[in-house]
Amino acid sequence: MNSVKEELGYGKSVVSLQHSENISLEDLCKEVSSKVIREVFLTQYFDENTIVHINSCGEFIIGRSKGDSLLTGRKIIVDTYGSWVAYGARAFSGQKFHENRSSVYAARLLAKSLLKAGIDKRCLGEKGERWVQQIRNELILQFKGP
Repeated sequence: MNSVKEELGYGKSVVSLQHSENISLEDLCKEVSSKVIREVFLTQYFDENTIVHINSCGEFIIGRSKGDSLLTGRKIIVDTYGSWVAYGARAFSGQKFHENRSSVYAARLLAKSLLKAGIDKRCLGEKGERWVQQIRNELILQFKGP
């Protein structure tokens, strides 16, 4: 086993940014490339061989609820209390809905129980998945005391 540490970098990266119709896609790419990619990432993670795609599908002017929300999006927002709770990008009812949704409901029940018992004023549950031979559910709770 090699015990030498090796820094990892990115070979390709995709950046999608919603933008005003007052800025051209070409100008957006130049600004993001010079002020974000080169200033923030290039020295640490990217090198001259890294390929960065910025809005590679074209203009991204209409977004948020007007352009992106369908039934699934609205259901997820309802499940996360109007987006008060941070949300990743996965659907709660994916191929393994019994694992995805039930673990989220279990985390919500636990948080509600802590609040009802007066143990906490506010509770944020975070459910994640890690691959270790099989999926293991991980639950992290952050508390803000009474």
